[in-house]
Amino acid sequence: MNSLSHDNLHLIFTITLGLSCALPLLLLNVKLAPRLGLVDWPKARGLSEVSVPIVGHSLVLLSLAYLGFLAYTSKISGFFVASTFVIAVMGYLDDLLSRPALDKMLIQVFCVICVVLFDPTLQQTVSKAYGPWGTFWAIFFILGLMNAVNFIDGIDGLAGIVLFFGGLGLVLFTFGNEKGLELRTYGALLMGMLLPFLYLNIAHRKGFLGNVGSYTLSYILAVQHLYLPSESSNIISRLALPSLCFLIPIADASMVLLYRLSSGRSPFQADKGHLHHRLLQASLPLRGILVVMGVIELMGVLIAFVLSRAIPSIPGWLAPVICF
Repeated sequence: MNSLSHDNLHLIFTITLGLSCALPLLLLNVKLAPRLGLVDWPKARGLSEVSVPIVGHSLVLLSLAYLGFLAYTSKISGFFVASTFVIAVMGYLDDLLSRPALDKMLIQVFCVICVVLFDPTLQQTVSKAYGPWGTFWAIFFILGLMNAVNFIDGIDGLAGIVLFFGGLGLVLFTFGNEKGLELRTYGALLMGMLLPFLYLNIAHRKGFLGNVGSYTLSYILAVQHLYLPSESSNIISRLALPSLCFLIPIADASMVLLYRLSSGRSPFQADKGHLHHRLLQASLPLRGILVVMGVIELMGVLIAFVLSRAIPSIPGWLAPVICF
């Protein structure tokens, strides 16, 4: 059996495994979450008119189990696992009782700085490869992506779709490369875990990711995308590739923050100025919006994949320009 067939079988098996592990846990937590106080109540900015269980911690627990196994076998550092656990606890507590934005940001900054400065893999792929500016922009990228994904978690399915294609990006970037087996495995596991979640979330409105899901899963993906080795000539070009895999949240967060700052408001002041809110206000159907967003995300991932394979032969400015 050639290596390509082996990779295909591994991918199918891993996606199936993720789906099989997540489905019963999600169904269980649909029943248990309200008893634990993990419920998303109707909000002024929200679209749901009824309380919905928060089940994102199901996917987070499975992700932590996999990361813990990798740490136990010395495949990843304990800094990554420990910081992921802290982010998960922060999100969990925020779902139980909403916390001030500044408190959450301080915890995020602490975790991200620790993992970028002390994780051996990130030191190799970022700090040593691109110097102090590489370290700064890596911290900015992880923090920005976490909050950007959390920003768009305002309509059913959108954050899940973005995370799904973020996992697909990991799979494509490492396909056929044995050194990226652990990253490819997590990407495929996450895709499998998100399939039943998206079904529950979109088709039946029986579960939300919650802050525990959006913060933690986006944090894991951001760090793992930086784990990928690259021959980019500069850090901006390097970050453009994973940014293409998260076009919707990055574009949305950038425009919303610019709008808030230009109008003299706090960037943390919530409103209905996000892209998905504006599309819904235009009376577009929810599932139509999700299809369009999914197509944009898929295009971004495929373009990033093509660019990643052509990096040695393309100018360093091309990926950032395409992303912008």
